[in-house]
Amino acid sequence: VRSVFLRDQIGTETWERFAVKMLQVGGDTNFLNDLPGLRFLHTHIDTKANTWFSDHRMQIPFAGPPGKIPRISYIDVLHNQVPQNTFRNKYVLVGITAAGMGGDSYPTPVSTDGQAMSGIEITANIMDALLQGITLEPVTPLANTLFSLLPVSGLLLSLVWLSPRRALLFCLLL
Repeated sequence: VRSVFLRDQIGTETWERFAVKMLQVGGDTNFLNDLPGLRFLHTHIDTKANTWFSDHRMQIPFAGPPGKIPRISYIDVLHNQVPQNTFRNKYVLVGITAAGMGGDSYPTPVSTDGQAMSGIEITANIMDALLQGITLEPVTPLANTLFSLLPVSGLLLSLVWLSPRRALLFCLLL
């Protein structure tokens, strides 16, 4: 999982992702006027056709590897082993985070050693990014092309212009 669509539409009905709705219910709506993410604007949407349309594709800026977002065991809460003010003025997401419990877990760019991230923690990362106003923007196609071609071009030119030893050193440096 690297990105998420923050809004979906079928006909004239629109739905925001769970993370967006949680923040709306909590009163954090500063980001709603300028919802982040790539826009997929269509000049004509047939509202009579039941066409699924997704918008505001956001690259998820993960806070860290799985487990970075604080977790509290449900059983600890039931047995009053958690201080009462732990949840004050905080968003609380309830879900399965344990591996092998049948919950949803997905590989992410920050997953290490094959450890997947639970769906509920992915949602928490999305909420955290929206609250902090953190967004990731993809590079332009021109920048992507330049950063891909320049090292290869430099390497090829070094093979022509430099001695084999220097070309090898340049290759290692590159």
